[in-house]
Amino acid sequence: MAQSKTATGAVDAGLSPPARPAPIGRDGRRTGKPKPKAVHRRSRRTRLGATTVLSLMAVWEVAARTGLLPEEVPPVTDIAAWLAENATTAVFWEAVGYTMLQWLVGVSIGVVCGVTLGFAVAMVPLLERLLRLPLEFIRPIPSIVYLPLMLLLFGATSQTAIMVISVGVFFPMLYQTTYGLRGVDPVAVETARVYGLSTVQRIFMVTLPSALPSIATGLRLAVSVALIIAMAVQLTAGVPGLGSRLVAYQTNGVYPAIYGIVATSGLLGLLVVRLFEFVERRMLRWHEPYRPGGAA
Repeated sequence: MAQSKTATGAVDAGLSPPARPAPIGRDGRRTGKPKPKAVHRRSRRTRLGATTVLSLMAVWEVAARTGLLPEEVPPVTDIAAWLAENATTAVFWEAVGYTMLQWLVGVSIGVVCGVTLGFAVAMVPLLERLLRLPLEFIRPIPSIVYLPLMLLLFGATSQTAIMVISVGVFFPMLYQTTYGLRGVDPVAVETARVYGLSTVQRIFMVTLPSALPSIATGLRLAVSVALIIAMAVQLTAGVPGLGSRLVAYQTNGVYPAIYGIVATSGLLGLLVVRLFEFVERRMLRWHEPYRPGGAA
């Protein structure tokens, strides 16, 4: 009765009664929990970013229409009109398909090779000593430098772009995997061994989960770099894709098409990064920085 009067008095006074804790489910987590503040902050940053982009596009449109920009810079509406017209053509989507296929295959090869060798180097000290000098010598060389060699071997084909992309992805994955494995808590590994876990069980239950955040960071960085490399190879060597279409439009002076291809490349990169960030948060939600309200 006292609780009822207290709640009624709070309502009469214009105050909200104290919020009841959300019920606890079978898994020990509270249900009906409001969204964490990190989600609201992320949503606010997204809205601010979209507002900035739209404002810059409006300024660009006015400056191009009034002649403040050179004629080689078309208005935003002309670029949007070209995109709307060509988004339904087979030529446009064929170029997008070539680019994304080269990106996907190159990233897959680079990730598999980089993670595999990273595991081997971190687990076998002798192998790390044997490969340290060659890897440190090759590491600073930009992957695009290998393009002339790949052109000699494969010609101006998709295989050339795939191989150059795989080289660019290989080293980030190699070193992120190695750093992640070296950062595994030895006490956790020794505890697993004392409890009777086999070597394979220790790898999949202790070592790999501990190294996954570092590997995921390397993958997130590598996928965006891979798209840049794909476009660079297509621009330089005439390999089929968005880059070669961009060169063709530039040669013929089709300015809206040039900026349309650039915008398409930027949108593809944004979608790829956002997709991998989403997958990363879902797969590593058990890790502290990726929990709701965490740093990630």
